[in-house]
Amino acid sequence: MSNMNNLNSGPAGDRRGFTLVEVALVTVLGLVIIAGTVIAYNANKAQAAGADARKRIQIGQTVIEEFAAANHDYPVSGANQFVTMWATSHADEAARSPWGGSAGIAQGAVEDSPFTDGAGDAASAPDKTSAVAADGARHGCLHYTSVANSGYVKVDTRNTGETKTLRAYVLSIYDSSGTPWFDAAGATK
Repeated sequence: MSNMNNLNSGPAGDRRGFTLVEVALVTVLGLVIIAGTVIAYNANKAQAAGADARKRIQIGQTVIEEFAAANHDYPVSGANQFVTMWATSHADEAARSPWGGSAGIAQGAVEDSPFTDGAGDAASAPDKTSAVAADGARHGCLHYTSVANSGYVKVDTRNTGETKTLRAYVLSIYDSSGTPWFDAAGATK
C-alpha cells in the first residue's frame, strides 16, 4: 500500500501531459502530411491516365493508317468503320477507360459525321461534339472524325492547349468528365 501512496503523492507538476496547443499542432501537421500525400497520389493517377489516353490515341492512329494503306483511303466517319475496326482489333481496350471504370459506350469508340468544310476555324472542331458530350456519356471513348476529301482541319488540343492542323481525320479522346479533345492526332501533313 505504501508504494501506491508514493505514486500518487508527488506534486502535480511531476506528471506532465500534452498541452492542448501541442495536440493541435500534431493534429494539424498530420493533416497536412495526409493532404499532401492524397494530392500527390491524385496527380500521379491523372498523369498515368493521361499517358494511357495518349497511348490509346497512338494505337488508334495505327489502326487508321493500316486501314488507309489497305484501302487507299481513310475510313469515313459516321459509317462506323473506325468503331468496328477498334472493337475488332482491340476488344480488350473497347470497354475500358483510362480514367477508371468502363467506357460510356460499349465499343469504346465513337464517330460523328465528317468535317465537310476543311475547317480553318480552330474552334469548329471542339464545338462539333461538345453538346453531345455534355453529360459525360463518352467518358474515356476514342473519338474519330474524318475530313472530307482528305482536307485539313484545325483543332484545339485540350491536353497541351495548342492548335494543331490535321489532315484527313481527327482522333481524340474524351476525358474523365466527358470533355472531348483531350488530345488530338491525325494524318501527317
